[in-house]
Amino acid sequence: MNNFFNKILLKIRHELNCYFPNKTVYSIKEYLTENNLLTNYSTIHPSYNIEFNSASNVFAEYKNLQFPEIFYCNLGNCIVFKSFEFIATKSSKNLFIQSNPYNDFYYSPTLFDSYNASISKKHYLIKEKSTFIKLKNNYYHFYFDTLLRIIYYNQYLSPNVDLYIDKPFTAWQKEILELLNISNLNYKVIPEEHEYIDFKHLYFVSFSGLGAGIGDFNAINLLNSKLIEKLNKSNKQKKIYLSRAKASHRKVVNENELVQLLTEKYNFEIIYIEEIKSISQQYNLFFNASHIIAVHGASLTNLIITKDIYVVELLNEQHLVTSYSHISNCLNNKYFPVLCENQGEGDIIGKEKSFVHNDIIVNIDAIDKVLCDL
Repeated sequence: MNNFFNKILLKIRHELNCYFPNKTVYSIKEYLTENNLLTNYSTIHPSYNIEFNSASNVFAEYKNLQFPEIFYCNLGNCIVFKSFEFIATKSSKNLFIQSNPYNDFYYSPTLFDSYNASISKKHYLIKEKSTFIKLKNNYYHFYFDTLLRIIYYNQYLSPNVDLYIDKPFTAWQKEILELLNISNLNYKVIPEEHEYIDFKHLYFVSFSGLGAGIGDFNAINLLNSKLIEKLNKSNKQKKIYLSRAKASHRKVVNENELVQLLTEKYNFEIIYIEEIKSISQQYNLFFNASHIIAVHGASLTNLIITKDIYVVELLNEQHLVTSYSHISNCLNNKYFPVLCENQGEGDIIGKEKSFVHNDIIVNIDAIDKVLCDL
């Protein structure tokens, strides 16, 4: 019966043009300017262009990049949609598309139907000056969607503005915060059962970079400089191959041949990242490497603490992602992509076929040539 009445209520609101959202705002700065609220806006880094001379041919389209402005601002009385991160004004129902780093993927006209259906219900209310940051459990996205915003919050808004997160920090996330000397961060966790949160005074810290996989150049170098402070450089630099033999997916089918080449001819050490439990151990492994070879995967996020090393990434020919090529370019690493033969059918993710989890076959001769030319 409740579902029936909710549908009727949703239809009435739709007919009266009071459903959510009323308007999509693509630029928060323009919105604040138009509403004479630009005094609520502060720039952390202005927009800038950069050209990477070392960009590989595989990712040549990312050679010239324009990074957007990084900022924080007071948006006033707003609603936060916890699962999808979107923020909208409470009164005018304007949706800020910049409040989700992957807005093109997540945004759809029906996204807010559940909110409209439940608009008469009591929502979680926060009256204090506050900001909301969603914790990403993916290792790569934690750094670029969560951690950088926490760093900027800690530098520019704390302690005058409260920090709310959607779930408790994991052990490895806490370790990273400790390594950055911000483990004493004061934060509050929004109860799991609340999906829609009303903030009376919401401060927004922008995302850095260009959506999924392309972190801001200055932000990457900021992370690098902060994270290496506690690391110790070894006299002996290692050549390491990160094996996925113990992973559940994205394995190298002909790894025995690859390992034989790497160990016997090039003196590589085989590392199983699953066996390295602490973040500091992972950092030290990468920090003390001269050469790193790995299949595309989140462990390569640890390139964030490297500089001026050789990186060979084994890429599925059907799944080319620039994330780690870009980190390498930003930190002056010598990056070499090796395209590998896809194995098996892809998975349907959303509405598209994806090969992100598929195994690969490595061209041994291609790897041999890359290493021989170094």
